[in-house]
Parts: sequence; structure tokens; C-alpha cells
Amino acid sequence: MAKSWNFVFVLVWLSAILGAGIHLFSKGFLLTRIAQTDFSSCVRYEDIRCGTGGGDNDGDGGSCKVESILRDVNQSAGICMPRKGKVILLVIDALRYDFGEFDASLKDPLPYQNGLPVLEELRNRFPDRTRRLKFVADPPTTTLQRLKAMTTGSLPTFIDIGSNFASPEINEDNVVDQWKRHNLSTIFLGDSTWTELFPGRFKRKYDYPSFNIHDLDTVDSAIERHLPKEIGKSDWDVIVAHFLGVDHCGHRYGPLHGEMQRKLKEMNDVIRNVTEQMDDETTLVIIGDHGMTQTGDHGGESSDEVNALFFMYSKGTPLLSEEYDEYNKTIQQIDLHHLDALAWVVYGLLLLQIAVLAFSPLLIYVLPKRKEVMSVLQSDRNVAPEIFRQLRSNFNSRNPSAAADEIPVVCGLATAYSSVFIGVGIFLTILMSLLLGSHGTTGLILSLVITICYGIISSILQYENSTNLLSCLQPTMTTLLSWIILMQFGFYATAHQPTMSQIDWNAAFVGRTWHYDNNNVISAILVLLNTFSVTFVLSTLFPLIIFTPFCVYTMWPSLAQKIYQKSGGGGKPKAPKSSRKTDAGNVEYRSVTVNKPDDEEAGDEESTSGGRKAIDFDVTKGEINLYENEKLFVGTVFKTGCQLLLIQGVRIFCAMFACTMHCRHLMVWKIFAPRFIYEGIGSYIAFIGLNLGFLLLLRVHAAVNALITRINKAR
Repeated sequence: MAKSWNFVFVLVWLSAILGAGIHLFSKGFLLTRIAQTDFSSCVRYEDIRCGTGGGDNDGDGGSCKVESILRDVNQSAGICMPRKGKVILLVIDALRYDFGEFDASLKDPLPYQNGLPVLEELRNRFPDRTRRLKFVADPPTTTLQRLKAMTTGSLPTFIDIGSNFASPEINEDNVVDQWKRHNLSTIFLGDSTWTELFPGRFKRKYDYPSFNIHDLDTVDSAIERHLPKEIGKSDWDVIVAHFLGVDHCGHRYGPLHGEMQRKLKEMNDVIRNVTEQMDDETTLVIIGDHGMTQTGDHGGESSDEVNALFFMYSKGTPLLSEEYDEYNKTIQQIDLHHLDALAWVVYGLLLLQIAVLAFSPLLIYVLPKRKEVMSVLQSDRNVAPEIFRQLRSNFNSRNPSAAADEIPVVCGLATAYSSVFIGVGIFLTILMSLLLGSHGTTGLILSLVITICYGIISSILQYENSTNLLSCLQPTMTTLLSWIILMQFGFYATAHQPTMSQIDWNAAFVGRTWHYDNNNVISAILVLLNTFSVTFVLSTLFPLIIFTPFCVYTMWPSLAQKIYQKSGGGGKPKAPKSSRKTDAGNVEYRSVTVNKPDDEEAGDEESTSGGRKAIDFDVTKGEINLYENEKLFVGTVFKTGCQLLLIQGVRIFCAMFACTMHCRHLMVWKIFAPRFIYEGIGSYIAFIGLNLGFLLLLRVHAAVNALITRINKAR
């Protein structure tokens, strides 16, 4: 048993090597943005001096400054112009461009159409003071990345998308810090992502958590309650209000639902109230950080996702006439910064299950001796011992000689290994079902049913073609490839796609609440388990590939007799008839001799399968064969785990090769990069599952060995 830990070391080492290769490739292939921590500086307009005398040389200091600025281009680029007004920035999350369009000819508009008529009214009344543009985002179109792009002017990366749960503070030059450096007071209301990105930058803040997508109104209602009061005050220069209701409505219902019409009408009322309350020195800017698909998702680079709305309204000062820029109807988001100068019970049961597996993993019942059974039955509540007492009585009555020897009766020994893994599989299935929800559980169950059917059929075929224990244990390459393919099938069957917009963020909140548990690590783990549920389950249960033939013929021993008769012997041992008994209740039992594990046997005549010849095994003894042939058994499981690791490694290598060959292809960031990201994360999940499965096997094997040793000592 001690040598088995060498297998663990090698398996972990192989997983680490493959994981390191994936990490190295991702560091080279996926772009990583390096933050520039230097801050730009400028000279205030009031501090500019004319000439060399340290003051204004002419009576008209204003004209002197203008001439001095125009004379030196380099100097003009570093001058901060004086404050001329105030800005109200309304960020409406997921405000797609066509949400802000108005078409009076539509007789039966969709819920998202003509939802903001106030914008069209402002354009018609004040054409020289309004401007509507298409606000083009860069993928990935997630809120955190869009806020970084708009405030810093930098491009997001696919790596940054993992920070959507943990919003790190921005330490590079950005427009919010420039406001603070120039003594401009900023008030914030809404999505707490802003306060996580810019802590300590706001004079007053009213921030609220943003990831409860089922809540459409809490954040928006709070903003509507505080915004009029803040506009009425005079101690601010910039107000930023980030509304979440439209985005959450899209995630929960989609843009075609009636709730979207309600939320857009609510935003229309907010905009109307702001325009009526703000003074003539204030400019209103309305933007969407990204759009949404027709299903309400976002994160990718489709037209609906990247095209957001930009609308500006200056109440007192006319804007630059459109005649100077009549063909430019779009603006990049990275240019914006220039304009602004279940319940906890689920997890408790999970911890309990882990504790049970660690201390007592076996699902086996050992019938106590006759006097011990009588003491148990005094309570008249435990039915199982009474059943086994009757079974023992029947057995001893048919075998008088065995009664004196007090042969122990053990229920479940023939399926000692597979029963544990099946129990773990059932528990993992329940957990994954909670994370997947109703839309993904059907695919999960379908994947597992197909896996079970395939396992039974392949085990029967494998036993028919085997001539010894080694060939019966070792799964074929077809079986291993099918196991990997079933993982891939399960990914799609559980309603997932290798695109960023298809990530199911709902799983992050199963059994948790923001007020008592806002751990981002747990959120990320739950989302990963939701996305790669079938991969994790099948990789953890991979030893079942080896157990299945013995489990099947233990449950249906008549299959072995039929195969033996069909093959005419064929090298397959036949179970002795005298060893098999059936009582009146159709309960089948048999007397077997459990040999010591092969590493305790001695003798030069022993073959590779233990103390008996490799061909001499009875498949109807079930998994007792595995215990008796420990070296062959553990070695085969280790070999199978390594083969699955290598096959998964070939898959991720193909994804890497495709990215390398098509690195300059137009669709590399649309198809190949997301595919590589999903394959890479799926490989990590599979590596972890394979190692956990092998460790669980060793724990079960140690428990079986301890049980048999204890029974032998008690006799």
C-alpha cells in the first residue's frame, strides 16, 4: 500500500507538467495588459504667464494667454482649461443603441422599441444642444472591462474577464483620478463596481452590490431616491449614476419581455426629471457600457453586444455643429475619458459527505455475531440486523459445518469499491443539479445515463474478449476515448457554449447571500463547477471504468454463466455451483475465501496477477478480485488515469496548435481564443478530478484492507 503513494506523486507530477504547459502558452498567446502607473500632469490655465516678467505684460491678460498658447503647440497640450460647467453622467447598464432610437411609424413596437421618447424630444427641440452617437465597445463586453476602458482609455483583454467578480483597484492614469487631482468633487450612485475600482475617490457615494441579477429595482430605486437631492446641492462638479435594472432585466427575461418596457419607461422618467432639474451650466451625458443579445446575454463581440448608446445634452451651451462632423455617427468607448476630462444546508451536507468519505468510506454491513444481534434487537426498531440474522440462520442451517466456524456474513463486499464511487457520483449529481438549475439538469442526467449504458455494454464486451484478469481490468482505448467524448458531450448537453456570453453567473449565488457571504473565490468555484459539471463528475469517477465489469457480473451473475457456456469454456473460469445458495426469500449469497493482497504473497511460481495464475479468477466474486490482486489493480487504475491525462493533453495541444496556426486570422479572437480558454480551464478541472478520483480509490482500498484484517482477527 505504501508504494501506491508513488503513483499519486507521478499522477500529480504529470498533471502539474501539463498544467504548466497550458499556463505558459496562455501567458504568451493571450494578451495581458500592463498598467502604466504614471499620471499625466498639466498646467492650470490660471497659472500661465505672458512673456518673461512673471506677469501679464499687456492690459488684456486673456488675449496674451491665448496668443501664448497658440504660439507653442507643445505647451498647449499640457494646459488644463478652466472649469466651465458641471457634468451628470448616467450609465445605464446594457443600454443597446437601438433602445434609444425612436420610430413613430411603428404601430406595434417590441418591448425594447421606442422606450426612451425623451431623447427624441430633446433632439427635436434642441438640435444644436444634443448629439446621439453609436457607442462602440471592444470585446469582452462585460461591465468591469467596459468601465476600465471608458475611464482609462485602454483596451480590455480576455484575461481581465476573470476579474468581473473581483474588481481590483485601478492604479493607472484615469479620468476619475484626474478629477480628484484637479479638485473636482465627484458624487457616485449605483453599481458598487465603481467604488471597488476607485476607492476613496468620491466625495459622497451610494453604492450597492451588482450581482443579484434577479433584483431589477433595488439599485435603481435607491439612485432615484438620492439623485434629485444631490443635483439640488451646489458642492459637486461631476455626478456619476450607474443604473443596473435594464441589464438585470435582460439577463432574467431578455429584451423581448414586458419587464424591459417597464424598465426603459422608468429610465425615460429619470432622464426627463434630470433634464428639468439641472441648471444651464450642466451637461447631461447618457451612455451604455455595452449592449445585449436577443436572449439578454453579453460578453462577446456580436453587433448587438458591442453597439451601445451615447447621448449628450447641453442645457445652456450649444455643441459643435454637426456640419463639421456629419459623417461621424460612432464613437469608441476608449475615447470617452477624453470627453469628460440554496441555502447553506447544501454546503453543510457537502462538508459532511467529505468527512464521511475520509473516515468511513465503505458502504458495507458486517453482520454481528449471534449474541450481539440479540442485544441490538431489544430496541425493536432496527430492521436490518433482523433481516441478516434470518439470512445467517438460513446459511448455517444449510451448512452445519460452517456454523461451528462462525463464518462472518458481510453484505456488499463484492461491490466494495464501486458502491462508494456510485454514492459519490449520486452526491455530485445532486450538487451539480442545484448549480445547473432546471435548464441544465436534464442534460446532466442524460449524459450520466448514456455513460452508464455505455459502461455496462462495454464491460460485457470486454469480459467476453478477455482471457485473464489483466485483459479484463485494462480498459480499451475505445473506452477511454469515449469517456473523454462523453465529457465534451456533457458540456454542450448542460446548455453551455464556448463563448464568454454563455457563462451562467447565476450559479455563483446558489445557497448564498450577499449580506453574509460575498467571497469571490467561492463564487468563481461555483461558476466553474456549473460550466464544467460533467467534466468534473466523470473525471472524478474514472476508476469506475475498471470496476464496471466486476460490478455488472456481481449484480447479474447469470451473464457470466451464459458467456461461459457460449464460449465453451474459453479460458473463463466457472463459479462452483456448491458455493452459491438461494433461500426462500430469493436472497442470493455464497461462501468465498478472500486471499491476502498479492503484495503479501510469496512464491516464484506466482504470475503478475497475484498468488494465483492470471487466468484463474472468478468474475462473479466481484471486486474481491481487485483486493486480492492489489498490484495489478492499483497499477491499472494508475495507468488508466495517466492515459486520460494524456488524451486530455492532446486535446488542449490541438487547441493551442489551432491558435498558433491562426494567430493572424480575422476570427482568432471570436473562435479560437475562447475555445482555447474553455479547453484550458476544462483541462485543469479534469486534472483535479482525476487526482481526486485516484486519492479516493486509495482511501477506499485502505478501508477494505482494514475491514478484512479486522474480520480475520475477530474470528
